[in-house]
Amino acid sequence: MPMKTYYLRGFALFGALNFVLFFNAYAENGITEMDAAQFLDEHFAPLIADDDPACAFGVARNGQLLASHAAGMANMEHKIAATTDMVFRIGSTSKQFTATSAAILARRGELNLQADISAYLPDMPILDPPITVEHLVYHSSGLPDPYDALVLLTGDVDGNRYPASLTLRMARNVKTLNSEPGSRYEYSNIGYLLLAEIVEKVSGQSLRQFARENIFRPMGMHNTHFHDNAQELVPGRVSAYSRSEDGSNWEWRHSIFDEVGDGGVFSTLADLARWYDVYRDPSALEGGRDLLALLLTPGKYTEQSPQYLGRTMSYGFGVQIYDDDQGRMIGHPGGWAGYASAPFYFPDSNVAVIALCGQKNIDVLKRVVDAEAYLRGAANP
Repeated sequence: MPMKTYYLRGFALFGALNFVLFFNAYAENGITEMDAAQFLDEHFAPLIADDDPACAFGVARNGQLLASHAAGMANMEHKIAATTDMVFRIGSTSKQFTATSAAILARRGELNLQADISAYLPDMPILDPPITVEHLVYHSSGLPDPYDALVLLTGDVDGNRYPASLTLRMARNVKTLNSEPGSRYEYSNIGYLLLAEIVEKVSGQSLRQFARENIFRPMGMHNTHFHDNAQELVPGRVSAYSRSEDGSNWEWRHSIFDEVGDGGVFSTLADLARWYDVYRDPSALEGGRDLLALLLTPGKYTEQSPQYLGRTMSYGFGVQIYDDDQGRMIGHPGGWAGYASAPFYFPDSNVAVIALCGQKNIDVLKRVVDAEAYLRGAANP
């Protein structure tokens, strides 16, 4: 089921998704560093004007950027130009790291994926049939997402007019599910907030600490963290913006929401290039190939398989998996409070394409989609 438009944590950079589909075909011809740089210069540099909010784009192989490009303003008030090493909030792309944390604990035998979540969160209501940890991972818990009600109640889509902890309190008052657990793929941010709580209960660490020690540090992702303190300074952070309601000017967007799990990660092009190489070479992580097999194990649904943007997909551990005539594609788009991200990895060509933005301007997305015609031609000269 496609996510509703106000699920900004699950925002899809639709143009970038279309871009990477066709880039996959191009990369199969053997893209070089020069090819990648020229491609970004010609087809991404024009997307963002110098005085627009910032975006950064990269093409990577084997965990290293072949080429990268940044454009626009990281801070519009102070006229600070974006650079390729700056830090962006990545929204629901964060879900991979929450789910990977759960997978690591499961492989250790410390977390039972088939257990009722009340075994780890005893203040959750006991339901029949039960919601299992695995249901949270695969968006099949049936839990109603509290963001729906909070947006309607407050008119706030950035988490600034209600305490972040309210989302978890609302989850504990659920009396009725949207569907029977395990039956349907229904994208659920609250499921990943609860999954984060379970990781913390089992590990005895905050999700931030656990992910730093078991994922980010081993992968060399030194500029990536779960942002669980809204007041914390982030060196090199890009500010995010959106158009005013009448479209006449840019407005600053921010969020004090600091519950993490469904989102909350800050990262960079280079760090995400390293992360997406895990789908080729997982040896840096505890469990290696066995862990990777678990991460790519798709969820099973008794009634309805996952659909996204009108396409059938599989959903693994916080990651979307597409298999079609374009080849395999692995990734997860995200967005929150003006930020948008769309990183995807293509195993067939061993190329990752990463798009990070401090804006969600529909005109920019349209221009990315418009690049398809050229990419088709490049792939089939």
